[in-house]
Amino acid sequence: MCKRNGLARLCWPPGLNIIKHAQHHITATVMRKICNVVKNLVLLGCGLIFMLTGALKLIDALGAAPYLTASNSLFSFLTNGQTLLIAGSLELAVGFYALGKDNVKLRFLSIMWMCALLVVYKVGLIYTHDQVPCSCFGILSKVIPMTTHQTTIYSWVLLALLMSGATSGFIIDCYQHARQQSSLERAG
Repeated sequence: MCKRNGLARLCWPPGLNIIKHAQHHITATVMRKICNVVKNLVLLGCGLIFMLTGALKLIDALGAAPYLTASNSLFSFLTNGQTLLIAGSLELAVGFYALGKDNVKLRFLSIMWMCALLVVYKVGLIYTHDQVPCSCFGILSKVIPMTTHQTTIYSWVLLALLMSGATSGFIIDCYQHARQQSSLERAG
């Protein structure tokens, strides 16, 4: 088989196309494995982070701090302690689900859903000019000396990382699924 490359004519044996095809197949297989490892690492990281922050919130909610009995500024029918119990339970549930063996897309969607809930809640707190210290990290923010400002910044950064990781994993999974479907349609 010959191809024209500028002025020169390049010729190679017919078996070279098989080599190129094999090289493409190996590259695709390696990329698929790398993408699967990345998706699993993101799910593991997000799951562990949600489990940790959920557990820390539950521990904090069971404490005796005065702000826990005060009414929540967004949900006036709940106390801050009850809000922490709900948030911590949801985070634990999403964390366990992210580490499960269920559909990968649903696990990424659950992480994105939890991040979206937390973002909406935090924006609501900003809107209501809430003066209660940030409890995003539960009891950890009381054990490790952090100002409210630092805790707020760290929580926004962590939420951005969780959301971007879950979104990236979701997009990678959708892309892999679409490529797999198109290759099956070409083969069939």
